[in-house]
Amino acid sequence: MNLVAGLIMVAMFFWDGARVWGWKLEITPSSLRVRRFFRWADFPWERIRSVRITEESRDRRREVVALTLMGNSTEALGAFDPPFARNLRDRLRAELANRSPYAEQSEPARELVSTR
Repeated sequence: MNLVAGLIMVAMFFWDGARVWGWKLEITPSSLRVRRFFRWADFPWERIRSVRITEESRDRRREVVALTLMGNSTEALGAFDPPFARNLRDRLRAELANRSPYAEQSEPARELVSTR
């Protein structure tokens, strides 16, 4: 029983390591490159319509950053902690506004204003 539990824990460790270390994002002049589980995918700027955060995460403490592509298809970039997800969304929206003629103009993220 302990051997099975130990093997399951080792498998989970390597799965989580591959998920974390296998993810990378590159912004190039021609496309957005995403590496997940050590496999690259290219998304040309001309195909990307918008970047948004969805509520479709299995974990309520995480937010999913998704690309809306031409043809109304979507591609999830990953589930992240909310501050990172919002920064990634805003950064990709700024890049998209500069690089894609087809980008949808979305409203900026709302900022909390302190009255101190």
